Amino acid sequence: YGAEIANPCMDTLRLAQVYTERDWHRHQGGVAHERYDLGTLRDRYNLPPFTLHDALQDALQTAYLFLFLVKKLERLGCASLRDFSTFGQGWKLFR
Repeated sequence: YGAEIANPCMDTLRLAQVYTERDWHRHQGGVAHERYDLGTLRDRYNLPPFTLHDALQDALQTAYLFLFLVKKLERLGCASLRDFSTFGQGWKLFR
């Protein structure tokens, strides 16, 4: 409705897209065209398996994904919530 949300959020999908794009570009010299569903990200990053399409299990899987991305993105210079928020805005397709 045009109102701003006062509480910032971290979108694991967007963080995964930015991380994958930068990692792919660094190694391959181009843009990755990947799938970003939870099951694919779980397999790609060797995260513990959870039952998909179950609210609690999906929340736990997303938490593991977020922690994985935080560790990876720290190595790229993200040190604060502001850094992660700015980094997550780097995905041009979803701006």
